[in-house]
Amino acid sequence: MTSRVDPRILRTRRSIQDAFQTLLSEQGLAPLTVQDISARAGINRATFYAHYQDKYGLFAQVIHGHLDGLLTSSVIWPLTFDAQGLRSLLSATCLFMSQVYEQCHVHDDEMEVQIKRQLEQRLCEHVLSSLNDCWQAPNSRVMSRQLMATLTSSSIYAAALIWGRTPEGRTLDSYVSEALVFVLGGVEASGFRPAAVPSAASHS
Repeated sequence: MTSRVDPRILRTRRSIQDAFQTLLSEQGLAPLTVQDISARAGINRATFYAHYQDKYGLFAQVIHGHLDGLLTSSVIWPLTFDAQGLRSLLSATCLFMSQVYEQCHVHDDEMEVQIKRQLEQRLCEHVLSSLNDCWQAPNSRVMSRQLMATLTSSSIYAAALIWGRTPEGRTLDSYVSEALVFVLGGVEASGFRPAAVPSAASHS
């Protein structure tokens, strides 16, 4: 049986996250200190450290929370590695990056590095989980699932980053169609297919 989290703990975490996101939008990540976040949230430093190791741990949790919410609502899991499935993942990631750039008015190098690290890691985890349910066609080049997940996640992040920075003059749908040529080509070349395919073929 799952234990219920004390509502006071949830309120404190929400207060910390809200304060952090407001400061992040105003100042960027690099100059922020735990003292800044604690003061804005109306708590002391000891309370902050009772919930988060440092500002980077807090940043990771905020990023993961927003990204997972968007991916859960926009993508059907486990991911199907066809045009429809990859389009939904690419579209959701582009939308996430556009929200990041719209809501955070200050973007420093430290913030860019952390976003890249957290986004690629989370995408890789989701993609790898779906790849574990796939098989690889015998006539394709041998590629590990880990490498496939890493390369796919990196290419999706790179495409989403470009969209987040310069979305003007084109629609998301047309941009995703353009980026999908590269992403889908790599996936198709790898030979990974949904697990149901070989069993269906064997009964034909």
